[in-house]
Amino acid sequence: MMGMLAIAERELRKFFHSPLLLGVALIGPLVQLLLMGNAFGGKVTRSPVGVVDLDGGSQSVRLREAFQAVAANADTFRTVPLADEAEAKGAVAQGRLKAAVIIPAHFTRRVLRDEAPRIGLLLETRTPSSAVASAGRCRKSSTP
Repeated sequence: MMGMLAIAERELRKFFHSPLLLGVALIGPLVQLLLMGNAFGGKVTRSPVGVVDLDGGSQSVRLREAFQAVAANADTFRTVPLADEAEAKGAVAQGRLKAAVIIPAHFTRRVLRDEAPRIGLLLETRTPSSAVASAGRCRKSSTP
């Protein structure tokens, strides 16, 4: 029993220290939801997704550029720059945005130190298929 717990602990540590593996594990279910949402709810286009950059470093700029590239090519969502997390929460709660991505302070430093940084994602729940589609595209563009 103790051996099995040791193996599970080792695997979980490897899982959480690999941003690529963590990203794939999160994207897989979202892609499935995106496919099912498109199958039953039609095509989702130009959903507004807010982006809050509390870091401003090189890696957060790279992440924002990836979001803008996906927005320009796939046309699933369009990015809306926001000033802070409170503005993002308000816009999502009021339905003006389908989702909001929050890049935390010190994001670049954590990426460069290989500390498995996290980004926040707020979803509007009144129209779940478009929120999931936007989230799926955001997740896909945020993985290395």
